[in-house]
This record gives sequence, structure tokens and C-alpha cells, in this order.
Amino acid sequence: MGHLGKETDVVTLPIQHDSAAELAQPFDVKDWKKGECELIPGKTAPHIIPVERDYPATYERFTSIGPLMEKIGNGGKGIAWNTQSEMDLLRKLNYTKAEGPGERPADAWIRRLTRLR
Repeated sequence: MGHLGKETDVVTLPIQHDSAAELAQPFDVKDWKKGECELIPGKTAPHIIPVERDYPATYERFTSIGPLMEKIGNGGKGIAWNTQSEMDLLRKLNYTKAEGPGERPADAWIRRLTRLR
């Protein structure tokens, strides 16, 4: 294993366009960097968010497909489509992982059922 473990990283998320946070700034935007207002994350400055990074599991996460692909399908920018047939094909072509960060929920459920028998 490498020298990094689970780490907490701090990231900033800009105030999104047409969001409640942007609309909460009445009339004009004040700049906290120029001393025009106080720094308030998510109101006058970007959101400041702690994110847990599990670096030892990064490879496993990048080489597996998570459970949301089956649950909500594939897509982006407001367009989504069902990819169940592609998921089934990928399962036949590749192996599925029963444990760890790339674990398939269905595999975990089957494993629990076989223990009960």
C-alpha cells in the first residue's frame, strides 16, 4: 500500500448560477476580498466543503461501475437513459467484485442469502 490513507481534503464549490445561493445576494454582489462584506461561505464566498478521500481504494473505484448506474442509468445535463443491457454485457465480459469499494450490491445480497441456507 502507498503512503496515503484516508485523508480529509478541503475543497471549494463556487456559488452556482441561478441557484438559491446566488439569488440570496440582493441587488449587487459584494466582494469580501475587497473588504466590502464579511466572508460567509456559500453566501458571499464559495462553499467550503470537507471531502474524505480514500486513496488506497482509488484504483478499485476507478475500475468498477457503481450501483447508481443500475439505479438511475447513464446520462448528463438533464438527459438520462437506461443502460441495463450494457451493464449485463459488462458483467459477462468482466468479473464482478463481491467486496470492497467496487462491491456490487446484488453480489453482496446473494452472498448474504447463500450464508443463510
